[in-house]
Amino acid sequence: IFHIERTIIADSASSGISDRTSSAATVDIVNSTLVKNDPGYYLDAMTGTHHLRNTIISSSKGNGVERASNATDNDQAILNVSYSNVWNSKNNNYYSSRKSAVITPAGSNNVSVNPLLTDEYGLYSISPMIDVGDPASALDPDGTRADIGAKPYQH
Repeated sequence: IFHIERTIIADSASSGISDRTSSAATVDIVNSTLVKNDPGYYLDAMTGTHHLRNTIISSSKGNGVERASNATDNDQAILNVSYSNVWNSKNNNYYSSRKSAVITPAGSNNVSVNPLLTDEYGLYSISPMIDVGDPASALDPDGTRADIGAKPYQH
């Protein structure tokens, strides 16, 4: 299991996260913020389980979430995006290079709205990302429901 949590990756010249795991790996990206990368999250794996949860991918220079051109057609089987916000990607929020088409990954409770991030990638008090993360997640440090993104808003 490869676990990334409460991570900010911004202004990268390439992928925010390039997931090139092999075999039946499990990758969990939780409460992270990926801003102005190309793409935000790049998945180049044919098998495994790849989860994005409570994560913001914003203003990607290309696609927000991109499947590699050599990937199989099993997007729904291996990629799960839940309680996340993929917004304002230059090209597409979700895209498969293999299919040359927009895709819809498995998962639920996703949005595509301006997350209202501060200059340090925190959340403004009016951010729609506050208290709307996965209810099964641990509570934020202030005791409220989990926020979406790397930096929880302090009430």
